[in-house]
Amino acid sequence: METALFIIIILFVIYIIYRFIVLLTKMRQPILYPTTDQEWSSTHVYPQKKIRPPRPSYQKGGVLLYACTIIYFTVVLVLWFYFETISWPLLLLAIVPYLQMHTVFNMFAVVQDGMLCGGRFIRWKFIKSYEWYPINTNHRFYGFGEEVNNGYELKLKTKFIALPASLIVTDTSVKQNLTKTLNQYVE
Repeated sequence: METALFIIIILFVIYIIYRFIVLLTKMRQPILYPTTDQEWSSTHVYPQKKIRPPRPSYQKGGVLLYACTIIYFTVVLVLWFYFETISWPLLLLAIVPYLQMHTVFNMFAVVQDGMLCGGRFIRWKFIKSYEWYPINTNHRFYGFGEEVNNGYELKLKTKFIALPASLIVTDTSVKQNLTKTLNQYVE
């Protein structure tokens, strides 16, 4: 039983490392959207922060935290293998931060193969649909600022059991440009 659990956790760590490498390689690809200053300033992943370019030099905090999480997972696995016992709180402390890892990156970009949204890379074939929601008084982001209050939230629905991705756009022309871009790639 412990061997099977150990193998499952090793596969999970390999999957996390794979996703991190994919994220870093996609961060280095040419950006198709946003390209203008207006698009950069009108696009938010979080209501109070404008997005930063998806380059490792601009996302140092997220890259460092993601790498530390991978190192922590690896250390827990090595200790488990070496001592042949596992401290379940250590293992849980390793898994819980990974579940919120997408929030440490403040980036959004459309690249050739898909979208970088937060700390996730979503391939075009995994995006099922998208919807725009106006930010009004009943919206969860209402009240973060006048600019956000008049904006829209883009929700991407993905295939499988992936977490949905969302984005805030505060300008209608930027919303129209992003809709045109999404219509080109989303089936």
